[in-house]
Amino acid sequence: MVSTKIIIVKSLFLVVFLLLNPVLAESFCQYASSAIATSSKIGLEPIYATEVPDSEGKCFTEPVQYKSWQKTNWNLTANLTLTFQEYIYPENITIFGDYDLCINRIWLWKNNAWYLVQKGVIDKSTDANCSINYKFNILNFKIDKVKLETCGWSWSAVDAVKLCGSKDSFPKINILQPLQDQIMDNSSNGTTLKISTNVKSECEFNYNKNFSFGNGTKLLTTDGIIHLYNLTEFTDKNLVEIYYICRGLSNKKINPYYLIHRFQFRELEVPFIDVCNWYDCFEGAVSISNDDGYHKLLSEVKAVCSKELEKRNLKGTYFLAFTNTYNSSDWNIWKDAYKYGHEIGGHTTHHNCSYYQSEDYFRKDKQENFDNILNNVGLPKEELVSFSWPCGVTSQQYQKWLSDYYIFARGYYINLIDSKNPENSMNYKSVNSVGYGPIPPDIYLLADITENHQDWVNYVYHDSCDNPELFDYLLAKDLWVETIGTVSKYITERNTATMQNIVDTPTGVKFDLINDLNTTIFNKELTIKIYTGNGNVESIKINGITTKITQFTQSNQSYIKFNVPSSKISEIEIVGLRVEIPCCGDGKVNQKSEECDDGNLINMDGCNNNCKSGPSEQIYVVLYIGNIDGSASLEWYHFYDKLTSYFETNKIPVLFSFFPENIQVDNEFANIFKRMYLAENIELGQKGFTLNETEKHLDELPLEEQRHIIKYGRFYFIEGMKKILGTEDINFPVIYIAPYGRFTNTTRQVLEELGFRTNFGLYYPIDLEPVKSSPTLDSFQYGVSFTVNGSAGRETVFKESNQIIDEIFSFDRKDVEMVDINGRKVIPLYTHHVDFEDKIANGKIDEVKWNIYEETISKLVANLSVVFVTPNQVWNLRHPVCISTGIPESFCNGVDDDCDGNIDEECKGEIYKGFAFTPNNNLKATSKLIEEILESTIDDFYTWEYGVLTGILITIILISILNKRNKKKNENTRELV
Repeated sequence: MVSTKIIIVKSLFLVVFLLLNPVLAESFCQYASSAIATSSKIGLEPIYATEVPDSEGKCFTEPVQYKSWQKTNWNLTANLTLTFQEYIYPENITIFGDYDLCINRIWLWKNNAWYLVQKGVIDKSTDANCSINYKFNILNFKIDKVKLETCGWSWSAVDAVKLCGSKDSFPKINILQPLQDQIMDNSSNGTTLKISTNVKSECEFNYNKNFSFGNGTKLLTTDGIIHLYNLTEFTDKNLVEIYYICRGLSNKKINPYYLIHRFQFRELEVPFIDVCNWYDCFEGAVSISNDDGYHKLLSEVKAVCSKELEKRNLKGTYFLAFTNTYNSSDWNIWKDAYKYGHEIGGHTTHHNCSYYQSEDYFRKDKQENFDNILNNVGLPKEELVSFSWPCGVTSQQYQKWLSDYYIFARGYYINLIDSKNPENSMNYKSVNSVGYGPIPPDIYLLADITENHQDWVNYVYHDSCDNPELFDYLLAKDLWVETIGTVSKYITERNTATMQNIVDTPTGVKFDLINDLNTTIFNKELTIKIYTGNGNVESIKINGITTKITQFTQSNQSYIKFNVPSSKISEIEIVGLRVEIPCCGDGKVNQKSEECDDGNLINMDGCNNNCKSGPSEQIYVVLYIGNIDGSASLEWYHFYDKLTSYFETNKIPVLFSFFPENIQVDNEFANIFKRMYLAENIELGQKGFTLNETEKHLDELPLEEQRHIIKYGRFYFIEGMKKILGTEDINFPVIYIAPYGRFTNTTRQVLEELGFRTNFGLYYPIDLEPVKSSPTLDSFQYGVSFTVNGSAGRETVFKESNQIIDEIFSFDRKDVEMVDINGRKVIPLYTHHVDFEDKIANGKIDEVKWNIYEETISKLVANLSVVFVTPNQVWNLRHPVCISTGIPESFCNGVDDDCDGNIDEECKGEIYKGFAFTPNNNLKATSKLIEEILESTIDDFYTWEYGVLTGILITIILISILNKRNKKKNENTRELV
């Protein structure tokens, strides 16, 4: 009866509490309605841990009866299980203590099983704030029960527990059409994309997986559940990959994980062959690894974790540390594990979680651990291939040293899924074990994403396999659960195998599957699938022996699959069906091993005879810093000096843009700008001219007026640099940056006439169409930004370094033409000088942003697949052969317009050497530039202001030519105007 009264009182108190706290009510916060415990004191039963807090809540004062729950003794572990009235998606939990509060673990009740979300002591026993507020990571399942485990050395009195979350999760997306991985006839001119969501939502798609909601193409919907879009444009009618993001209409929650939608256009009449991404054509891969900890835990690890795996016929990877302390019984544990099929890997002798002081110590630590495992487990050296970085501590240098011992290494503290083609096989991404490092996201949801993306997820455990229910979930998915070493070997073999020596036979076709790897190490089978269409494969022979084939259906299409044992060369014969077999030289990048395929087997043409790009030419990055401005505050010039010094010292190619009118010739800016001009690795790009209101609408002006603006911008640069350098010979920029991206085909024609080589626009406004490159002008209208929203200014926020690098390597655009060099993409990476200024202090550098900038560039420099280039270097690589421009050689543009090997041979005013402007001394009073100015009238200019400006410029130039000896070195053109 007492308990009933207490519940009524607490319920009334809860109503009042929620009325007074409407925000909490809207946030779906609730207190437990009932509770049970494994241990309780009389008068301190579990019922007193329900409803709202009603005790004094002090950690130093023993609780009063009928106010809180407390176990019978301080030195025992007890569980408190609480039930809540409503199912919600959990976001955080608050535990209100009443005395000596200490919690060791937290579980959530998911699908009739306890799901561990927190492992590790949270001790508030000596804290004045006697409460624990624990925030969950992304959890996409509903719960109504929570279980707490107390520490075994505290009273851990609990007054109340509040669970907060949402009744609605982010939208779940389901693909309706085309089906995932569907093969479609390439005679189709389009297809309808159709997806559904479980709640009313708005959805977008993009070809770039890194797009954010609001920046994609909207799908149409009438009910918020079915979403569609008629797709009529796709690139080469081959593989199409689209990414979806959806946002709930009611709660505005955005799914943090994009959904990938793949389909392919092929000639369906022609059967074809592929190497499966994963063994047995699974949709994704999963590895379960266990970092064995201290010596005393060895038996527990083997007994608990491997037992859970083995009863499901699964195998895991065990990384061993402290191996110098093992006795014979310990080694017997790992001998048995290896015999069963578990993988044994290295984890160092001393489990050092800090950076190594020397290479000698590093090698001794690894060598001892490596030898201990080899000598005591009984596995061959070829099977000891995997390593785990203790505490995730690694570096490029460590990875290089480690490669002398191991082929693969798994990282930690990353909490990400890895790709089907991992970017770094010496630091695989992984998902943290609970209680060790950052809280992992919903591990079940990560399995779903892995399957959809056809990727690879590495789950990490310590001490024991917590949440073994996950293993049952994995077995119900189309996922290949295997050891890290086995999965790694399959990836390597899949990406290096090639199909060659194709021969038609009277009954079908025969070819060789070739792999140059060491087959004693890379000894895993590859799975091959054949699209059969309406045909029928009678048999498959490997090296003359008939092998087992399995028929299966994928997206309503018929296939067979079979496994090929590891071998240098395997002769495969397909009987009963003629198949289109991918090969190097067929002009299609359709083998896993191909980085490129230009339709020939010629070396040294950018795509070698094995369809591989050069190891250091896989991707080109153009670094760009915009708007170096001479009119900026003097206190900011120190940053220009910092930028210049950084790139001078590191010899990294970079492009700086400047405003011609704002070149200062008589102060500190002139000295820094001179260094930029003279630096071998710094390229200057002309950004507009004056950036006034008229120029902001450059695209609306006729060709001649655009030509005047751009030409006078160049003239200001030439005259300014003459003063700064004290010479008449000036190299002028051939890179043009259109202000506000206002670039059209008319502007392109102007740039071509004036001898520019590149439009470096980085984007195009939504009211303009993109402008494609021409034979004489490269057009960049895309790029990756350091800032989150892509804009410029001191208020902007920089992305994390790894995010920027991921965007560079995955960058793809279908709405605009991307610049490439022999099939390899060129990616601009940009920021602006104003981005680096502190939000509050004028003239002060934001060190956080600068550190991200340096870190990103350092990582890219260390990546052998990245080559830094300037736009002019890109142009030279893309245009090794002269292409006639159709412009007369009498036009002084610094280009060999008729491809006769001479530049501007008919030019009457200036002689061009490369991009250099040199006045012709035999024509002292003439200049093509001056002639055109003199021939023009005020009416040629678009404003009165520019008419006056032209008159002043003409006067200055004539005086300069006629009185060279008396020319004033410090004359500032901008001040005269």
